[in-house]
Amino acid sequence: MLAICPVGKGIQIYDIRHLPPSVVREEPTKSQVIALAWSDDSTQVATLEENGTASYYSLRIDRFEDKGVVDKYGVFKPQKLHLISTFDPVIDKKGKVNAGELEALLDVSA
Repeated sequence: MLAICPVGKGIQIYDIRHLPPSVVREEPTKSQVIALAWSDDSTQVATLEENGTASYYSLRIDRFEDKGVVDKYGVFKPQKLHLISTFDPVIDKKGKVNAGELEALLDVSA
């Protein structure tokens, strides 16, 4: 699998085991993805967008929904990634701390 983040397209994950490579998962994002990391077992990806948002996705469709990956004509259709969690920016582009987000992260009350 190969993950790319083209400008304005979000995340695209290709299966490169066969030629030509084909998009098997895709997910639009609110801003440009500037960093992406795979889990050790290659079933999940973590992303960081330029607006500071961090997200964690699963590539496993079968775990979350019973949805076919082939249309009625037998053509493969790319599936969306399953969002596991997202973390809003704590610090904005100017370095200003978002107090509400920071307070939620530091809340240790039971």
